[in-house]
Amino acid sequence: GACECVCVCARFGVACGVFCRGQWTPIHRHTLIAMAFMEDEDEGDDKLPEVKVAQKPPSAGGKVVAVGAVDDREATFVVFVAGLGIKYLNIADDLASTWTSAGGFSGSAASGKFGLYYHHDGSGPHAFVSFVDNPAKGWVCLKVPAVGESMSVEEAEVVETTSFGNSEVLAACRTTPGVSGLGAVVLTAGALRFLDLTNGTVVGKAAKILDKQQMSAGGAGMHWAIAGASERRVVVAHEAEYFIFEQDEGETSKIMLKSQGQFGLSGLGPVGSLAGAYALPVEDRVLLCWNGATPEAERVYGTAELNSGPAASSPSSSSSSFSIVSRIGIAANADETSDNHVRAEASSAKDWMVVGDYLVTCLPPVAGKVAPRISIVDARFGMSIACQALPLKATTAAVQFLVASKGGAVVVDTNGGCAPLRWTLPKFSLGLLVGARRNKVPLAVKGLVEVCEVLNGKRERHDADVQDALSGKRQKVTDDTMATLIAKRSWEPSHELVDLISDGKCWESAKRLLDLPDLGEDLSTRLLAASGEEASILCKVVKRASTPSLLQAALSDYIQPAALPALVEVLVDWMEAYRDFGNDAVQRAAPELPTQAEIVRFLSALADGCLTSLLRLEGDLLERVAEVLMTADQDRRSQETLYSTMFGLAKTREVLADIKLPQQVPAVEVKLVDF
Repeated sequence: GACECVCVCARFGVACGVFCRGQWTPIHRHTLIAMAFMEDEDEGDDKLPEVKVAQKPPSAGGKVVAVGAVDDREATFVVFVAGLGIKYLNIADDLASTWTSAGGFSGSAASGKFGLYYHHDGSGPHAFVSFVDNPAKGWVCLKVPAVGESMSVEEAEVVETTSFGNSEVLAACRTTPGVSGLGAVVLTAGALRFLDLTNGTVVGKAAKILDKQQMSAGGAGMHWAIAGASERRVVVAHEAEYFIFEQDEGETSKIMLKSQGQFGLSGLGPVGSLAGAYALPVEDRVLLCWNGATPEAERVYGTAELNSGPAASSPSSSSSSFSIVSRIGIAANADETSDNHVRAEASSAKDWMVVGDYLVTCLPPVAGKVAPRISIVDARFGMSIACQALPLKATTAAVQFLVASKGGAVVVDTNGGCAPLRWTLPKFSLGLLVGARRNKVPLAVKGLVEVCEVLNGKRERHDADVQDALSGKRQKVTDDTMATLIAKRSWEPSHELVDLISDGKCWESAKRLLDLPDLGEDLSTRLLAASGEEASILCKVVKRASTPSLLQAALSDYIQPAALPALVEVLVDWMEAYRDFGNDAVQRAAPELPTQAEIVRFLSALADGCLTSLLRLEGDLLERVAEVLMTADQDRRSQETLYSTMFGLAKTREVLADIKLPQQVPAVEVKLVDF
């Protein structure tokens, strides 16, 4: 099947590969390390996105036709209400939703899938609202009071109405919000038009995408998508091709084709028609949506990196740099009991968006029982972040369109229902997500209710019932149960848990904690300090991989000076056993014993962390330590010398073997010279 997963390091939050459709694809380590810790240092926000349903606003007075985000406000939207005109919807921090009138308009707007575009240059009391006219053969620009200014019930000023002649709009977008403010439309004539959002006029000449022959051959019936990639750049996509157009910075009337190419869809599997596109924060990276290959199939999302080099002479001759990074299916982002398929005939609904690092989608109602929901996933890896039910009726046919901004969203259904949301969307990182879904509060377990209450902060550790569970006949059962829960990672390692293990001498639980590779050096050292004469705990602590500086600090903090003589003597005994009997014999007799290298490493950390206390030990013990370390060093040097000697001899033998010596010793002539 199409089983998908991303494998992530549980300690550092670094992805190491993606498993999709039976194939394992490793991810470059350095790229993912940077991705895992890409939080904005200035914001310092390490929380996951939080979604809250705002209060449902009063009726707008008519049907909501289109909604657009106000760029300079977090949760304010501009709304086109049929028969009334332009209104602002503000979602406050306290989740209250209010309407304000911006200006009347007796005309009509096309479907909300084309969008509603608000532009304000940051100064002046007026803003501009642009949209596709109805029928979709023109562009309208209105002048209204800006958000925060005195509102008006007068008719909005029509700045310009631009006609596209017989051509209809197939797709529309705006470039990345900036001072210039540009809109862009794809027409059935096979052309791209840029429009000025401050006066509604066309900018420059039309840029040709396909010729009339290609459009008449079926191009006009294809599914088109357009996305603003920067302040002057857009990406146009249709079926299996993409085009990157850019307004010339020096000559604004010139629209240039920067690049074009073919989509490489082999990594997506079977897909249907193209449903839309949005630009991601990374330049020339877009997220696209395809309807399912069949009406019953779910939608498919994929991210792509587009070639921004010179345009090829023709689409067929251009080399594709389209790279599928992840395939995101909606069905994986909600309850398993839900029917989350998005059918192909719903492609006219604009019910998904990209906001920053996140893909926001609307899940339809299920069987008249489950209300529509909004789902938030990471736009690069497809990891589910949040899912929130919408205050819309479960019998609603479908979501008509979704408009989202950095601070909130508005969802409108086909019956005119409106659901406002308020959210916080910090910059995504894998490091934030790993472990975020884990239940950090230990659940009540039969027989361990008192222990769980201690871990939850509801009961004191020295309570009589808690001590009863950790002593006597119940101690063994408590220890075994705790060990099982720790091994399953049902309980998170904590100082409170170490306190309980130490009080009850639950050494099986201690061993399971020490088996966890991500256990901190402070907790492992505390277990060692509490175990006393328990040699098995010392073996596991010495064998654990650790950061030297952290281990030194932990040993200095938690190992009491009175416990050092016994601890050092055990380590010296182990070293003497290796000296007297050899590595092989010791490992056969006691395989759980640390190696010589591990013991020396631990002794080094102990010396750095507890040097003052070690100097007070008896002289005989310190002499034994020095002797075993000197012996170990001599053995190491002897082994290195022997190895180098044998290696040299082996090389010499190889050289001699290559020299061809004569088969017979040559005759020697001797002559006696008489003086």
